[in-house]
Amino acid sequence: MIHSMIFTMVLSLGLGVGSIAVAWHQSARYGLPFLRYLIVFLVALNAVTVIGIFKNYYGENLGAVFTPQTGWIVDTAYRFLANIALFFIGGSLVLLLRALVDEVPSRVYARALILVWAAGFFAFVFGIRTTPSWSPLPLTVIANVALDQLVQLVVLCECARALIGTAHISQLARRKWTRLLLYVFGVVWLSMMSVSYLMFAGETGSRLFNLLSSVFYVTFNALPLAFLGSFLRRAHGPAPAVTHDVREALEELCSRFDISKRERDVVRLLCKGYANKKIAEELHISLSTVKDHNHNIFRKLGVSSRTELLALLVEQ
Repeated sequence: MIHSMIFTMVLSLGLGVGSIAVAWHQSARYGLPFLRYLIVFLVALNAVTVIGIFKNYYGENLGAVFTPQTGWIVDTAYRFLANIALFFIGGSLVLLLRALVDEVPSRVYARALILVWAAGFFAFVFGIRTTPSWSPLPLTVIANVALDQLVQLVVLCECARALIGTAHISQLARRKWTRLLLYVFGVVWLSMMSVSYLMFAGETGSRLFNLLSSVFYVTFNALPLAFLGSFLRRAHGPAPAVTHDVREALEELCSRFDISKRERDVVRLLCKGYANKKIAEELHISLSTVKDHNHNIFRKLGVSSRTELLALLVEQ
């Protein structure tokens, strides 16, 4: 069983690296906010996979070599790192699901989630080497499980909320394919939650739970690799491309909205599909300066992504 878990984790990691590369490439071409959050999610998810591989390898090959104290240290370190990754997994998914329907969480909502996670993480740190009298489990494990269940529930609610929010998407193709994506994600996420609850209720062995979890990791890592490009083409059209007519419209638009000379240079490279880092290298400016220019350009033109910028140019 351990060997099967390690194999599926390694497979998941390989697919994850491929999915991160695909998401990075598509983010540079389309500039859609949800793609940035997808990259953060995939990095955090595969960070958990890496430390999971180490933990399972330790349990199989090194557990009998070291002392029980060392085993406790490894388990605590694993849970500590997993909790950090869990924060980025949950946060990026909330932002991703909102961005799919052109929404952002309110500051009150975001602060509430951060405070709840911080309280749970404090309980985890406080509970190191502590076992409550009312439970056979250490407080670290209880806090870890509670945070995990909370993140799963919040993300499922956000998925349902995003499905409702698709009604506000005016473009028929984008509305249709976004709904399909959310249905697929919801089914996979709900399946993972069900297995997690069974584990918590004592109906599923820990080894079987770990194996099933790694299978879900494989699924989440494989989906962007297999379908992200197809989804973007169907929901958002071809990647932006610059034509002669678009260049003329660009000059007219920049003049009308008081876009500065340096901002015009940035806009031209944005329309060519350059990533922010490439723009910084091309214009010999810092990455933070490029991001500031992007913010100012989008604010002046009233758009939120490169795709919307190209659509605005085509309409001219």
